[in-house]
Amino acid sequence: MREADPREEVFWGYQDVAMVVGFAVAAIFGLLLAGGLLLFLFPALNQHQVALAVFLQFGIYAAIYGGLYFTFTIKHHKPMLDSLGWRRSRIGLRIPVLAGGLLPFLLSAMITPFHPPKVATPFDKFLASPAWIWALGVIAVTVGPWMEELVFRGLLQPLLSRSLGVVAGVAITAALFGALHAPEYGFVWQFAVAIGLAGLAFGILRAWSGSTLASTLMHGTFNLVMFCGLLFTKKL
Repeated sequence: MREADPREEVFWGYQDVAMVVGFAVAAIFGLLLAGGLLLFLFPALNQHQVALAVFLQFGIYAAIYGGLYFTFTIKHHKPMLDSLGWRRSRIGLRIPVLAGGLLPFLLSAMITPFHPPKVATPFDKFLASPAWIWALGVIAVTVGPWMEELVFRGLLQPLLSRSLGVVAGVAITAALFGALHAPEYGFVWQFAVAIGLAGLAFGILRAWSGSTLASTLMHGTFNLVMFCGLLFTKKL
């Protein structure tokens, strides 16, 4: 049994989680209101809805980052990234990358027998042109995994694990991860379950390695393989 790393102390609480969520919700409503007003005042912008969606996404990320910064650096006077586990992994880099590369194939083999239907998703608008496909790919492989791992496996999972135990903490975080991604996949339950299982794998790696850097590498590699599959199907 290894000694507990003092940097892994969970000193924050559920009120802090609610605060970060509040930052995100306020950003969503504010940005949607601003976007709707712009579309009303300048109808020509309707032709650039994908660009507006990208700015909306980055605005949400910025708000979440701001909420995390306020909670850890200003309220608790602690280093934000280190508190959230953003540090060198004790298991190295190869295991997260290899695991992230293999996971899409494993999940595909698991859900294919359940014949997930093809439905329209919010991602479809990004597939209208190669430029936006590449923009989606860059976000999905870099800033997206980083922000999601800081929130889910950095902020939420350790807190739930402290309250309910590691197994419950990893499982509940994974279930929330899958549920919150369900709208992106048209609420198709097969895909929601698959993303939840991916979150379970990220959470297990986070608990094992003690590092959100490791889970982010796994998450980013997972998304990279998925993106390469998209490029292959689109023949870009």
